[in-house]
Amino acid sequence: MKLFIPTIGTRLVLAKPWTFHLHDEYRNEKFYKAVHGEIQRTNHRWVNLDGDSSPIETPRHWHKTHDKPAPIETTLPKGAVIEVDRLYLRKGAGDFDSVTFRLISGLEKIKGRFWAKLDEVNTIEVDETRKEIRWPNGKFVVSIREDQDNPSTEDCQCGYHQFVFTATRPNECQCDKTKWPRSITHGLHWQQFPEKTGSWKGVTVNHKTHTNRVLNEIEVRKSYSCHIGYGYRKDLSSIGELIIWAKRKGFTLEHVNAFMEAFKLKNTPAPIVEQEN
Repeated sequence: MKLFIPTIGTRLVLAKPWTFHLHDEYRNEKFYKAVHGEIQRTNHRWVNLDGDSSPIETPRHWHKTHDKPAPIETTLPKGAVIEVDRLYLRKGAGDFDSVTFRLISGLEKIKGRFWAKLDEVNTIEVDETRKEIRWPNGKFVVSIREDQDNPSTEDCQCGYHQFVFTATRPNECQCDKTKWPRSITHGLHWQQFPEKTGSWKGVTVNHKTHTNRVLNEIEVRKSYSCHIGYGYRKDLSSIGELIIWAKRKGFTLEHVNAFMEAFKLKNTPAPIVEQEN
């Protein structure tokens, strides 16, 4: 028997059907409902989080809870493709050891993210001839970020952005924000080792523009730096796909060429310098 510990992003193809217990937990909720329908929860009740005698009407002190149903048996068929998304192993907390997967294919019209206990994950039988790494050449990213900008306090009449707060001034700006300029950042990125947490090795080339000021600059960074959580973002597996999507989103030719040049320089192995005897 060979030991095999997959890296994040490894895709596995099931050689046999795999049955595991799917737990009622928020990270499994969408996948649970997609496979089994609505979750049947019982005995709803209020619990006091602070341990005081605050009335139920005070939401910050009370939380609505329920009894969770027993984990439900779930089966993925032979040939299903699952991608390793997270490994959780912690000394002294073996009951929480788990692996999070993304179902890529195998159930009709169902894809998604779920986790399973490690002891059940170890029963998976995999078609070893079809193991895949999702980002063999690194991850290429197209992003568009648009921000409301107010760098000058003269645009703000209520004092919020002057950081001068008094009892008579609101804690949020009430000015007409539609008149403020907007900054737009088109980004082309390459992350060399996306499977490694916190890996910034790569290239970022941003094209920054402004809606009402003279700003039109291309910024080249010799590291991967892509804002996550807002704006537009698409992850791609090749530079060819990145160029296609950049064109669809209206990126300039100058921007694309700047990224191509930066990527070419960063992706070229450094020359080997022989030491003198």
